[in-house]
Amino acid sequence: QRNATTVERTAFDLGSGLGVGASAEYHVTERVGIEGGVLYGRLDSNFKLDVNGNWEMEDAKVAVGLFSVGPNFHFTGSDSRVDVYLGPFVALASLGEGEYTPLGENHERDLDDKLALGAQLGFGFHWNPQWAVHAGIRYVDLSTDVDLEASGEKNISINPLIVTAGITYSF
Repeated sequence: QRNATTVERTAFDLGSGLGVGASAEYHVTERVGIEGGVLYGRLDSNFKLDVNGNWEMEDAKVAVGLFSVGPNFHFTGSDSRVDVYLGPFVALASLGEGEYTPLGENHERDLDDKLALGAQLGFGFHWNPQWAVHAGIRYVDLSTDVDLEASGEKNISINPLIVTAGITYSF
């Protein structure tokens, strides 16, 4: 029961997580390609509620879908065993909803979907003309609004640094 002397504080944080993804690239020229990709992950989150000195923290996972498209600029030709590329991209981040129940109260979490810009750096080593191992790093300049019933809406920065590894196949 809230009254005029109730002191309430809340906090919401996002942490690290793991995911899985796939992408495809079409080479417009030998050194320029257009890549489209999808990534699905789950991030750690926590919600803290403090009402007049009684506090509780609850952890939950936040689902994240990232859909991206952009050009890649390859620094080596197709005849090279080593492929190094750099590319900007635009991404749509879809963030999941959920709820927390600290101190026996129900608080729904609503994260807005957002468009964001990013960049990636990748490296591939071809062991034959079709197959290669791949490693890369991607950064997404992403912030979103989180709406928690208890504290209203606030903007949070997510800015994920995504490390990728995998196997590629060239058609």
